[in-house]
Amino acid sequence: MRGPRPVPCSFPDGFLQDALDTVRRRTASVQDVQRFRLVLLLHDRPSISHEDAAQIVGLSGRQVQRWRRRWVAGDFSIEDYAGRGKKPTFSPTRSCRGRRHGMRSRRRNQVADQSAIGRGSDQPGEKGVGQADQLKHRVADTARGRHQTMAVRALDISA
Repeated sequence: MRGPRPVPCSFPDGFLQDALDTVRRRTASVQDVQRFRLVLLLHDRPSISHEDAAQIVGLSGRQVQRWRRRWVAGDFSIEDYAGRGKKPTFSPTRSCRGRRHGMRSRRRNQVADQSAIGRGSDQPGEKGVGQADQLKHRVADTARGRHQTMAVRALDISA
């Protein structure tokens, strides 16, 4: 193969022991296992090419090259460096402030709308919503769901 020969890595004993422990665990993440398998492979076969190591471990040749360069420089970790873009943050106090999310808020709004419609009166002159107005409100609310549209059509047919 063309190109420079890969520089062999020499790993500290504690790092190799972490690699062995992680590869044997059943609850380790896939990324950690892949990276530690690469550590063990490079320890056993230091002159293996990037492409061959990548094929054995399940990474790309470029990833093997980056990890190998990092470990030769003396940074013996398997955590990713912080990259570009917005960092993941979670703040429970700011998560849903002033907003209505999900089905629960829609259901609450529907129940409130239906109870307001149900309080109406058919008597002219009384405050409230009459039956004709109820149909108008229900027709306006048909955008909320197909089942309500079917109910309104059934009311229109029966009236």
